[in-house]
Amino acid sequence: MSFIGVLTACGGTGGPTQEEPSLSENGSDMPSEGQTAGRLLLQNNTLYAIETAYLNEVDPDAPLIIRSQIAPGERQDVGQALLPGGWAFELDLVMVVPAEVGFRVRRKALININGGQLVQVRLEDSEDPFSIQVDL
Repeated sequence: MSFIGVLTACGGTGGPTQEEPSLSENGSDMPSEGQTAGRLLLQNNTLYAIETAYLNEVDPDAPLIIRSQIAPGERQDVGQALLPGGWAFELDLVMVVPAEVGFRVRRKALININGGQLVQVRLEDSEDPFSIQVDL
């Protein structure tokens, strides 16, 4: 515990460069100036339900895991809130495949909010659950 306190107390000159994103106190990406807040929508163009989850750290004092389930052919606001512009996070996606067809298929997508974002999930081969494609 004291080691973390020492690291926090030491300033240093090695701040972030222009190429590196700024980090908030909790280590998550801070919103960038000039980028627009927006909602995160997911369009499920598969034959199977899609489950999503992400860690919402917009309020560092109250992080939340946000989960959604999107039926085949449906579009849903998986962010469940207006998200700040410039905020980047990882969205976990799981395609819920019936046991008699195969295994659940997992993917991750890096999301960067700059206005409304639409994530489209589709299958390249409708017979192959592992052919899942995530288009941002």
